[in-house]
Amino acid sequence: MDAPPPTQPPPLRANLLGPVRLALGERSIPDHAWPRRAARTLLLLLLATPGHRLPRDRVLDLLWPETPPAAAVNALGVALHALRRVLEPDLRAGRASAYVETAGDTVALRAESAAWVDADAFEATLVRAAMAPPAERPALLREALTLYGGDFLSDEPEADWSLAQRERLRRAWRGAVVDLAEHDLASSHPLAAVPALERLVAADPCDEATHRALMRSYAAAGRRFEALGQFERCAKTLRDELGTEPEVETTALAAEIRAAAPVPRSLPAAAIPARRIDNLPAPPNPLVGRGRELEALHDLLLDPSVRLVTVTGAGGIGKTRLALAAARQAAEEFAGGVCFVSLAPIRDPALVVPTAARVLGV
Repeated sequence: MDAPPPTQPPPLRANLLGPVRLALGERSIPDHAWPRRAARTLLLLLLATPGHRLPRDRVLDLLWPETPPAAAVNALGVALHALRRVLEPDLRAGRASAYVETAGDTVALRAESAAWVDADAFEATLVRAAMAPPAERPALLREALTLYGGDFLSDEPEADWSLAQRERLRRAWRGAVVDLAEHDLASSHPLAAVPALERLVAADPCDEATHRALMRSYAAAGRRFEALGQFERCAKTLRDELGTEPEVETTALAAEIRAAAPVPRSLPAAAIPARRIDNLPAPPNPLVGRGRELEALHDLLLDPSVRLVTVTGAGGIGKTRLALAAARQAAEEFAGGVCFVSLAPIRDPALVVPTAARVLGV
C-alpha cells in the first residue's frame, strides 16, 4: 500500500462535460503533456467514477478488454507511472504520489487530492434543485445548466466505457432545460430559457417536446411568428430525418397559436404611437481606438441619401460593439430615437420583419 504524501497537493480540477480540460491548481494540463494516451484515459476513468476508485480488474476490463491478462497488468503499471509523472513532474523515485494510490486490488485518486469534477457538481446541483422549494428551484437549475458545457467527454469518442454515462447526463441536461422552461413560462418570463432550449434542439433536432417548449415560450411572449416558424422547422426536420409527421400534441399547439389574434402586417401611420425609442444595451466597457470608424459611421447615418449601413468583418472583431457605439452617438439626431433589434435567435428569414416590428411596437 502506498504511504500518504507529506504535504497537501494543489487540487485537481476536471471539466469533463464538453471538451476535456484538466488543471492542477492554477496549472492547466494540456493534451501534449501526456506521453502516453493510456495514462490520460486512466485519469479520466477515475475522475468519472463515483468516489474516484475502481477495482484493478475492472480497470483492466474497461481499458484493455482484448489484451492478454499479463500484458494488461503491465500496461496498467506503465500507465500509472506515466500518470504520476504528469501530475507530479518532480516526484522522486520511491515517493508516494499525492494523487494516485494503489491499495491492494484497488486503483484510486487520493481523497486528499480534493478532485473537483464538473459532472459531479452538475448532478449534485440537480439533486439540490429537486429538493429545493419552488421559489429556489429555477436559480439552481440555471446554476446546473451553466456547468453543462457539452456532452460528457465529447472529444473522447473511442472511450466506450463513457457511453452510458454520457447518455445519462444528456438526459439529465434535457430534463433540466425543459423543467426550467416550464418554470419560466409559469413565472411570466417565457423567453428566459429560450437560449438553452435552442441549444437542446440543436443537439437533437427531432426532439418534439423541446420544439413545443420553444413554441409555448415564443407564443407566451407574443412572438407568434417565431412560434409558428418553430413548428414549421420541427415538421420539416421530422419529415427529412425520420419520414414522419409531428405528433398530435405538436400540431394542436400550432393550431392553437395560429388561431390566436393575428398580428397585423402593417398599420396606418396614424396608428403608430409617437414615442421615442432608446433600447440600446448598456456598453460593457469603453470603446477604445475606433474613432475613425465611428466618425465614418456617423457621417453615413446622417447622410439622407444613405438608407442602409452594413458593418462587415471577421467574427469576434467587435462589429456589434462598434455599431452600438455609433447608434448611441447619433441618437440625438433622430427625433424617434434609436432602436436595437437582435436577430441572433432568428433562423427563418421570414421572421426578420415581424421581429423588428415587434420591437418597434408597430
